[in-house]
Amino acid sequence: MPAVLAGGLLLLRRGEESGYAQRGGSKNTATLIEESIKNSENGVNINDEVLKNFREIAERSNKVSQVVAEIAVSSEQQDQGLIR
Repeated sequence: MPAVLAGGLLLLRRGEESGYAQRGGSKNTATLIEESIKNSENGVNINDEVLKNFREIAERSNKVSQVVAEIAVSSEQQDQGLIR
């Protein structure tokens, strides 16, 4: 008898557990590896998208900084024109 059912639990006898784990475990391990690869690829794709978004934010932030600098220069020029 390869296993004993005790109190609703399947108990494997010593020595049989490794064969059971190897058969079921290898299939489970392969599935886990495939899922991990998919998750990793998905993570890379998400990372690429986030990086793209950060670059766009940085570009727009630089444009805003340039406009603010131009406004500051214009304001300074207006102030100087009013003082003269």
